[in-house]
Amino acid sequence: MEIITSSKKQSLIDFNKPFLCSVEGYEPKPINQIIDIVDEKKRIVDTRLAECNGISRNRCFYGLDEVLRSLDSSKFIQESIAQGIWFGELEHPERNCDLARFMKIDDDRVSHKIYKYWHEGDFLKGRVQFIPPKGDIVWRWITEAEVNMAFSLRIYTPNYIKKKDNGGVEYVEKKFPMFPVTFDAVKTPGYENVRLCDPKMYAAQNKYYITNGRAENGTENYIIDWFENDPQKQLKDLLNSTSQEDLNIVGDLFDMDMQRARAVLDPESLKVTMSAEDGRSVSMNLNAFMFNNIMNKTMR
Repeated sequence: MEIITSSKKQSLIDFNKPFLCSVEGYEPKPINQIIDIVDEKKRIVDTRLAECNGISRNRCFYGLDEVLRSLDSSKFIQESIAQGIWFGELEHPERNCDLARFMKIDDDRVSHKIYKYWHEGDFLKGRVQFIPPKGDIVWRWITEAEVNMAFSLRIYTPNYIKKKDNGGVEYVEKKFPMFPVTFDAVKTPGYENVRLCDPKMYAAQNKYYITNGRAENGTENYIIDWFENDPQKQLKDLLNSTSQEDLNIVGDLFDMDMQRARAVLDPESLKVTMSAEDGRSVSMNLNAFMFNNIMNKTMR
């Protein structure tokens, strides 16, 4: 193969260097391999339930010590845990519902049971089992649709203080005594990090990767490989093929319209030279497709 250049137009591709060929795909890592499953058969997981000591997207602030104190001192919560009847719903009750509904767990909307709670750093965590009637739906969302479900605290807070953050934006700090009801399963939590799997970790495990051969640098999701160290030889083989599609690909590489280029046949060497309007040309061996192309142009 010869590449003849008689113009000042520069190629964006260096054909003397190895070509990196890659296949781009998307292969999410199953969420059940990421979340902390205690008993898959019984659908029990350890998960974040709440985040404290920060301002939520709803402009509320919950101090960790005050929330723990409220949970620990709640006779309702402690008895529910002891008797195995601390349930949560799929999504919170309707906004602006009356207090009686807010403080009640609707049996028809139950999605999970909470076994216990503890804290790690600023997070409240808990052991949760997804149960009927709504837990069947949630578990299918998680395991079949790869939904990174979240939890959100439902708590009655008659005591609060209005404050402003460093930017002068108002928020509400909730104060003890607070009256916790449960942690509901939600799709969009007030604290974005309160999900079954840490959102950043989940995103890192579920992204596009490049693959063609072996893994580099010990990575799994990003796999690259030098496919061909002698692109000139491969392009020569490509140019000598009988495929119109292959020739069009080469045209893309050279930024040349191979269908409109002027074709000249050297009868002695049986080489065809394709010349573009800007003076650039590429020479290749004659093949069946090239012969038909030249004959069609000659007979027009």
